[in-house]
Amino acid sequence: MNEKHLRELVREVIRKELDEMTTTGAVAGYETPNAFRGKSAKNKKKIKDIAEKLGWKLTKRGQEALNRKVDEMISEGTSKYYKFRNDQEKTARQKIGLSVREAKKALGHVNAQLKILSRYKNEFGYTADSYWKRTLKDIYRIEERLVKISQKLRELKT
Repeated sequence: MNEKHLRELVREVIRKELDEMTTTGAVAGYETPNAFRGKSAKNKKKIKDIAEKLGWKLTKRGQEALNRKVDEMISEGTSKYYKFRNDQEKTARQKIGLSVREAKKALGHVNAQLKILSRYKNEFGYTADSYWKRTLKDIYRIEERLVKISQKLRELKT
């Protein structure tokens, strides 16, 4: 058997294998119909049952999430102030200082975005008449919010 004959045999095997291969286009779909289901209180039991039927075990984090009460989950989203206030890792002075720094950063991002928009507007000669109606309303709302922010900052200084 020479090298040429061996190469031809290898090519033939590769061709047969490639002919038998399929692509994912022939796949019917996902075998996990509940993969994207929400994790609300009424779906907890279904999630656990499905996981057990498939032979899966919930992780420690998943078990903790299923064991939490609905009230705890609801209060999680609405208690930013209480989490902030009850944080024992920082002193009151640190909390205020770090929060002001975060607000300063956020306003820096807003300022940068408005600077870009202003430059773009001037470069292409747009006027307020060419804006969408919604855009003008949003600009007025931003102005109102900035006035309120200014008032809150004055309160913080005193």
